Amino acid sequence: MRTKMWSGVAAAAIAAMLLTGCVHNDRSSGRTRSAAEPANAAAKPVRTARSSPSTRDGMNWAALAYPTGDQRTSAILLEKGMPVEVVLNEEFESIIRVTNLTSETMQDVVVTDEPSSGLRLIKSSPAGTPGANGAKVVSWNLGNLGPSDSKEIRIRATATKEGTVGNCIDVSYNTLLCLTTPVVSPKLALVKTGPAQASKCEPITYEFVVTNTGTGTVRNVTITDPLPSGLTAAGGGRSLTFKAGDLAAGASKSFRAQVSAAAAGKYENKATASASGGMTAESGVVQTTVVQPVLTIKDECTGRAFIGRPIEHKITVCNTGSGSCDNGVVTFNVPANCRVDSVSENGRVSGRTVTWNTGKLAPRACKTYAVRMTPQAAGSFTGTARAQCACADAVTANCTTQVRGIPAILLECVDSPDPVAVGTNTTYTITVTNQGSAPGTGIKIRCELESQEFVSAGGSTRGTSRGNVVEFAPLPSLAPGEKATFRLTVKASAAGDVRFKVGMTSDQFTRPVEETESTNQYQ
Repeated sequence: MRTKMWSGVAAAAIAAMLLTGCVHNDRSSGRTRSAAEPANAAAKPVRTARSSPSTRDGMNWAALAYPTGDQRTSAILLEKGMPVEVVLNEEFESIIRVTNLTSETMQDVVVTDEPSSGLRLIKSSPAGTPGANGAKVVSWNLGNLGPSDSKEIRIRATATKEGTVGNCIDVSYNTLLCLTTPVVSPKLALVKTGPAQASKCEPITYEFVVTNTGTGTVRNVTITDPLPSGLTAAGGGRSLTFKAGDLAAGASKSFRAQVSAAAAGKYENKATASASGGMTAESGVVQTTVVQPVLTIKDECTGRAFIGRPIEHKITVCNTGSGSCDNGVVTFNVPANCRVDSVSENGRVSGRTVTWNTGKLAPRACKTYAVRMTPQAAGSFTGTARAQCACADAVTANCTTQVRGIPAILLECVDSPDPVAVGTNTTYTITVTNQGSAPGTGIKIRCELESQEFVSAGGSTRGTSRGNVVEFAPLPSLAPGEKATFRLTVKASAAGDVRFKVGMTSDQFTRPVEETESTNQYQ
């Protein structure tokens, strides 16, 4: 907007000029000009009211309120004050005052003075800028003018001829309607954390924190975490997804999820956050090593033993896995017909079960336990050892001992009566006793007669005679501690000190056991 106002020395001339002058407003350029200036084709004349000149402080003052002529409804007030009269060639001072009548800031306020002929400008405060190409125009750039603010220009000049002198004042300014909108730069940051090591038998907990580290709001934030092969989420899912919604500047949201590992091993992956507008952010790679104990067990024992002689089982348990074996327990089932003599490592015996608490068994560590026992019978004796601990599959091992008895058969023979008269009978009682720990089998009794005749034979098996030899049928088995009795009756056929010979063989003896009974036969 631009406004022009003329002022002169003589009050009457000034008044006449102000009352009759017509100011035009060029709306397209925001400038007002006097009727003496040309208007462009687009301008429409608008008559503006001027205030009547007044005199105060020895100066004549004229004012113009633009655009309505009423300060209450106008934007800018332009005032010019000059002395009531001046002396030819003597320096005098005039004042230009510009006032912002609005509540908005006027920007780029410029006042231009076009002196008339016979008026020479000397200096001003603030200093003005001369016109280009020698034009008699001086302008003052007052910058911005705040609401209701005023600025003054004081000009020193002289009149170079008699009559009247004056100048044309022009003011321009910009009034801006400004609307600002913030320019934001939202940014996503995603952090994923998880344990460096986890047990296969426990869930792995991952945590996610998504943050808007920029300015403005991030819309529709989603976190996705595709799980590597071998890890599964609850319900068997192969991926984790979290809806974070909108994030204001500086805001964060946290999420937590648990996954399970199918096997021991190393698992690594990273998560991604995405938002409206194609915005994405990736977390760092999180690596978790899943460990698991793996047990092995070995049971070593005596391969062969005899009844009543101790046998030993040595049980070795090792952890060949990658994780610690905690709260381990080893048990051993004692075979029937065995008496436990001793156990190592503070093992506890309860009935036919021996138990050891192994405590913590580190990876690649082993522990050995022993149990000594005595078999009470012959046969096949198998002990079973079992080891288990947290997060490991239980393992078992067996070891068998073949236990045999020691056969020890006593052979006895007694005659009755003794002495015996020729022609009369005497009976030999043969007793076989198994004093050993193993059954005697295939027991055979063979008797040889001297100066005697066979009468009869009986007992545990039937006897038969061939000449002077009497044999009893084999006794299939004689258990430890049992006895078998055989009886042979003979008749003395001649007098003399005779010898009755008995021989015994069995499956357990390669050489016969012999017994001789003396009998006195008399005439």
